[in-house]
Amino acid sequence: ARKLKLQGAEMSYLVILEYCVKMTYYSTMGVFNGGIVHVNLRAYGPTRACYTNRYIGWSIAVPNLMTMNNYPLAGKVPLSVFFVRMVPTLFVTWAYILASWLAEVTPDPAAGWFLLILSFVAYLAAIWDQVVIVLESDPELRGRRFKIGVVVIKEIMFFIYGVIYLLGVADLMSSLSEQIFYTYGDVMMKVSQASVLVIVRNWEDLAELQHAMVQQVETGREDRRRLFHCANSPIFAITEEGTVVAWNEHIEKTTGMRE
Repeated sequence: ARKLKLQGAEMSYLVILEYCVKMTYYSTMGVFNGGIVHVNLRAYGPTRACYTNRYIGWSIAVPNLMTMNNYPLAGKVPLSVFFVRMVPTLFVTWAYILASWLAEVTPDPAAGWFLLILSFVAYLAAIWDQVVIVLESDPELRGRRFKIGVVVIKEIMFFIYGVIYLLGVADLMSSLSEQIFYTYGDVMMKVSQASVLVIVRNWEDLAELQHAMVQQVETGREDRRRLFHCANSPIFAITEEGTVVAWNEHIEKTTGMRE
């Protein structure tokens, strides 16, 4: 029998990880008055805080969200195998998160601005590999357009994050407004998208199970038909009234009567 590859559970684990990471770094920021706080040395205008706990959380949550967004495009490839394919994307994702944090806390202005530029270069590299993953996906994949649409929404969301980051550096947005956007973006947009992805993946698993059950019924019906007609013993079927309505090939050969 064909072994089903159901992947809804794997997606559920990734969503749980996403929730746990966000709960952890937001809890530490709330309980410990912002957590680890540095001064944003690249920002113009009044002194602006850099919340390191948020970047630590992003370094786990964002690559995890990237994996969740792209995994549905892999079809029935196991998560462990697909994770290897995701290594380049995850690497440049970690790189731009780390570089964007270092850009804010590095005392040397030249190094800080270089790291800021490097963070956006790494971000563009992540987008490019994202495009490659989409192009590598099977054109016949169920719900492919929807899954690509989810990826596009994620990239638009990350682009807005980058714009907010630059507005904060240029002092064109208050520190409070910047942090409020990050908080609502993390809690509402990212987690909601993760929930949608796991619902879709579990729906696909249910459809796969239904298809497998239908195939099993059809196979059983065909097996019974072969057993009835090809048996070496005479077999016939009658109604409740005793009327013979069908007989197998052995009876046909023995009596010459055809069904």
